[in-house]
Parts: sequence; C-alpha cells; structure tokens
Amino acid sequence: MPTLKSRVNLTLAPETVTLLNDMAQKEHQSVASLVKALMLEAIEHREDLALSAVASMRMQESQATVKHSDAWK
Repeated sequence: MPTLKSRVNLTLAPETVTLLNDMAQKEHQSVASLVKALMLEAIEHREDLALSAVASMRMQESQATVKHSDAWK
C-alpha cells in the first residue's frame, strides 16, 4: 500500500551518521524518527527567527501603544 508521505534521500558524512546513530540509541528511537524530529525542530526554529524579525520591524515602525484594558473594550 503506498504511503501519503514523501521520501527524502540524504547523503551524510560518516561522522554525522555516527552521531545520529548514537543519539537515536540513547533516545531509544530509530534514526529516521530522530532525523524527522530534528528537521521539524529546525523548521520551527527558522520560523521563530523569521517571525521575530517581523515583530522587531513592527516594534520599530510603530511607537503608539494601547493599554491592555483599552484593547479589549
């Protein structure tokens, strides 16, 4: 039965493979599961950086503030 998930092939340095194998063994999971989790963390981290940059720009552009109590009226 075909899967709905896409596959990705990676070519890694032997040192990286050794590190991934060690990490996966310590965390009692497969290398594939570990790599998937690490990739999702990296994507989330990049998203956080991008949103933080947008927030910083908005903070610099607008100096007007609204009290919390006034915002919910």
